[in-house]
Amino acid sequence: MVILLVLVTSLHFSYSQSQKEVNPKNLSQQYDLALQVGGSRWKEGNFPEALQQLRAALELAQEIKDPEKHVRCLMLLGKLYWALDQLEDSEKLYLEALSGARNANLKREAEVSALALDIWKFYSQGQSELYAGHYEKSIAAFNSALERAGAIGSKEHEVKCLRQLGSVYWVKNDLENFLSINERSLKIARDLNDRREQGKSMINMGSYYSKLSDYSRALNCYSDALDISKDAMDKRNEALCLKNIGFILSLLGFYERSLDYLLEAHDIEQQSGNIVFFPQDMINLGESFRNKGLIYSNREDLYNALDFFTQALDLGKKNGDKQIELRALNNIGNIHLNFGK
Repeated sequence: MVILLVLVTSLHFSYSQSQKEVNPKNLSQQYDLALQVGGSRWKEGNFPEALQQLRAALELAQEIKDPEKHVRCLMLLGKLYWALDQLEDSEKLYLEALSGARNANLKREAEVSALALDIWKFYSQGQSELYAGHYEKSIAAFNSALERAGAIGSKEHEVKCLRQLGSVYWVKNDLENFLSINERSLKIARDLNDRREQGKSMINMGSYYSKLSDYSRALNCYSDALDISKDAMDKRNEALCLKNIGFILSLLGFYERSLDYLLEAHDIEQQSGNIVFFPQDMINLGESFRNKGLIYSNREDLYNALDFFTQALDLGKKNGDKQIELRALNNIGNIHLNFGK
């Protein structure tokens, strides 16, 4: 009983002390610490930890009831969510920051928040114009977004807008501008320690060299991007790198190695539920198995190829993708011809 009483007394004492410590000055110190740690983690490229710290700072700012601290946190979180590709969440935070800044008469914060919202508007417009085939309008929209990113000094906004601008030049087959822009975005991403953006820029550069049939440089880019994507735990781009490497190895006649990469990519996409490109993946796998089977006279590989082509055909029919259906049927026909030899 004595021991229990001592413990209860000790607990009561600790609780009382913590209650005394919760005062505006202490909360302000906690806020500053969370902001400092969050900023450090961000610079290190540890975005999840930065996000956790900035969320904690936001809660403390709300508790302190300091409008300037609150707005500052909202703006930082808005930028971080943008870097994390959570663009709608970023927009919501900047809208809240803009409202809070105007209410508190924080002119600079209101101006920056408004410009960040403009970036999102022009970024979305650029994507819409690209999908509609209006390339010059898309370029103009992305350049408007880039101007505003420069005005607020946001490299996080700049790097993503640059990469999207590069996509327009890719569709236009303006390869030199495409490469130049991705080299710029890669440099910025490295300065920011943004591993995901580094990986995406490297993948784009690999596509450039692949388009020129410079497969050695393309493989180097994809291999670097693969390492970066694994480090960043970016499964989607990891699978994309594996597929690109596998495709090039197949073109070069390394069918067994090609299959290793393609099958690994297939496993990742199955586990992650990312099945958008499944039919095309089935075609690629089928073609690699077919090539390997023909080279080594292995009927088992031909049967594997037939299985993948059949799966692609089924998915093509299900999705109403006539192009995939046609390619799958053509490949199935070729396999049956191969069996007849």
